Amino acid sequence: MALTSRAARLRPEAYVTGCLVQAATGLPGQGGFELVAGFTRDPQFGPLLSFGLAGVSSELLGDVSHRLAPLTPEDAREMLREVRFYPLLRGARGGSVVSLAALERLLLSVSRLAQRLPMLVGAEFSPVLAGPDGVFIAGARLTLG
Repeated sequence: MALTSRAARLRPEAYVTGCLVQAATGLPGQGGFELVAGFTRDPQFGPLLSFGLAGVSSELLGDVSHRLAPLTPEDAREMLREVRFYPLLRGARGGSVVSLAALERLLLSVSRLAQRLPMLVGAEFSPVLAGPDGVFIAGARLTLG
């Protein structure tokens, strides 16, 4: 109640009907990773999906996977396998094994979102907290065109 009241006070023009609060599970400190997934809509080619590590690591190293929507399940698998940090997702160097099935479902969901909502020119889900038990989207930014 306090969150929606404050939002209405700060932005009276906004239409706020409620909010969702979830427990933060599968945090990176518990053997997982902070990832980013999203898309930008190219006027000529349509939605371009991306996947990588969250933060400056991915940007500086250029370790990001891209595909045009719509994705197939094989496309989602390939996106995961072509990033250089993929061995870490599989438990290399004694780390936790991340649920690749959950990451594939996330990428397919982002693809469906891009296809079904053409008014979105972009979306970024970051950080996506990934661990052995699944994924948790801790932040999201959607851009309307």
